[in-house]
Amino acid sequence: MTSQEYLNYIVGLIDSKQWEKLQKEEQDSDNAVGALIVLLDHDKYRSVAIRRLGELGDLRAINPLIKLLSFPDISITWNAVDALDKIGFHPRNVDEAVVYLISSGKYDQIKTLGKKAVDPLLRLLLDGKSERLQTVISILGDIGDKEAVTPLLKILEDKEKQFYLRQFAAKSLGEIGEERAVEPIIEFIESLDLESNDGHNALPGLLFALGSFGTSAIPYLRKCLDKKGYVFRGGAAKALKEANWEGETPEEKVNILIELYEWDEIVKLGASAVEPLINAYKSKKYASLGLKDIVLALGKIGDPRAVKFLINALGSLLKNGYIVYESGYEDRAIGGLVTAIGVALSQLGEDAVGDLLGLLDDEILGKEATRILGKIGDPRAVMPLIEIVQNENRYDTDNQRIAISALGDIGDQRAVVPILENARRDSAKDLRVSVRALGKIGDPGAVDFLVEQLGSEEDYVKDESAQALAAIGDPKAIEPLVRNIPGPGAFFYNEESPLNPYRSALETYGNSAYNKTIKSFGEQAINLLVRYLTDDDPDRRYRCAYLLEFLNWEPRKEEEKFNYSYALGRWDELKIFGKRAVDPLITALLEKLKTEGPLYIFLIEYALRDIKEHALYPVINLLSNSDAEARASAARILGEMEDEKAIEPLIIALSDEDQGVREEAKRGIKKIGGPVAESLLKAFYDSNKEEN
Repeated sequence: MTSQEYLNYIVGLIDSKQWEKLQKEEQDSDNAVGALIVLLDHDKYRSVAIRRLGELGDLRAINPLIKLLSFPDISITWNAVDALDKIGFHPRNVDEAVVYLISSGKYDQIKTLGKKAVDPLLRLLLDGKSERLQTVISILGDIGDKEAVTPLLKILEDKEKQFYLRQFAAKSLGEIGEERAVEPIIEFIESLDLESNDGHNALPGLLFALGSFGTSAIPYLRKCLDKKGYVFRGGAAKALKEANWEGETPEEKVNILIELYEWDEIVKLGASAVEPLINAYKSKKYASLGLKDIVLALGKIGDPRAVKFLINALGSLLKNGYIVYESGYEDRAIGGLVTAIGVALSQLGEDAVGDLLGLLDDEILGKEATRILGKIGDPRAVMPLIEIVQNENRYDTDNQRIAISALGDIGDQRAVVPILENARRDSAKDLRVSVRALGKIGDPGAVDFLVEQLGSEEDYVKDESAQALAAIGDPKAIEPLVRNIPGPGAFFYNEESPLNPYRSALETYGNSAYNKTIKSFGEQAINLLVRYLTDDDPDRRYRCAYLLEFLNWEPRKEEEKFNYSYALGRWDELKIFGKRAVDPLITALLEKLKTEGPLYIFLIEYALRDIKEHALYPVINLLSNSDAEARASAARILGEMEDEKAIEPLIIALSDEDQGVREEAKRGIKKIGGPVAESLLKAFYDSNKEEN
């Protein structure tokens, strides 16, 4: 068989996927390796040939496989690496090592070769055929050898080269630190189309590369600080930091630090940063987030020169309703910036008070000035703010509400009476604000008013009043708090549930603002909650018991245990009290028949059933109740008791005018059973037949 015929034979085996036969041929024939090597030049069979040569492990395949390490198709390269690894290949010289390690993605190992790797890398670079030129360029930068400068400059300056190769060449030149590259990199930067993604994304890295050159690049980077666009300014600032250059003037220092978002460093500059920060705000270079940081820095520095600027900036925002950026875009999301200016002015404290007081009557700035004065807390603002609260003819309710809130923040007792007077006027818009302010001031003179609000139909007013009373801490508030305790929401009792919705509802209730206030009064509040377990109002009893359960309170006496279980409606727990529990259970039964479902009613009925003889005659008496549901319930309980003494009353109930009662009586008699029940039931039916 000629070599061509043998090659055709091997191809036939591959085409027909006769892998076992091919494997046997490879093992038996020395010619198989040669045939597979020939197939490395055929697109259709190249991948199969690489894989088979790797499996064979024949050293003759090494050189042909090495040639494939620079193949354009990356998947072929990876297959060649895998085959060489299976053969046990180890690079025999630096050139092979570089090519092999690049193809394997082991770039760090190339760097360890240092200068020895430069020449092979440059050969790959100049060859220009490698599909990994980007990787080669990057590694040359990492190694940092000056021999790479000229070839890299050639790539950088070649406008016909692919954009990304020029970009990586600039980066590597920066890492090498050859100053000859400064001007070419600047020219490259100036030629960028910043409207394109490529140009926009490349700019920061190119500017940072300039920072690696130190002083020779600083003049250009300084100019970039004034260019339009945050990408230019931010990239230049990072590059200047890389060059260890902080700026010559306070203005320049601040501009660099702004771009680096190093606000704490700006604050450390102190008074020298005030004018640069003000100029930066006015420059329109910065978006809302940057402007917020600028004004907050002014507040932290605390220089009084910032007061008038901040007030003017606030007035402009509120008047126009937007900010204009250098691009001409109008940003109307100014709420955060308005808040930041308020914070800054409040940090300036007493230096801002005089100017702010002068703005209280300003149509645009008055309300914000009022808020800020409250945050500052200077007593000079108390009387002017009281004037707003008292003068309803001059100031609208919004102004008054904001002034009340500010007076609460200041905490001066002179404000208590004016706030109370305002709250009692029909025009009082939001009692919650007044209540909260009175709590912050903490004067006992507000207690009676706050106690009144505990009866409000608005839950939020009740909660705020409770918290205010807790802040004041007057013990006489405890009883009104407990008397007006709000009810919990609906819940389901299910101790078996892994989520335990009952406990979840209990936690929500106990942690409400109102109940936290009750809890804050400690033992006094607990004693009062226990006392209210016997209150005439069943809802109030339940709410007090429910809160006690949240507080993990344990009854200390039998009397307390009874009242606690009864208030919570835990009827099953009452049966241990025997005779004493009968009347309360019957009372509860009569109350709940009109409001609760069958399951709830059954729980009360079962408790009476289990008390047995003590409950028998009181339940029999229920058969005479005017309410048919009560009579039916009594018949049901008597049947469950299975006591023969109940048979005769149940026989009488068979003549009840209500069909439901008659049916329950019949079922009850059958449940009791026995000769007596059968005899009396037969006599009843016989008597009815005779009458009919």
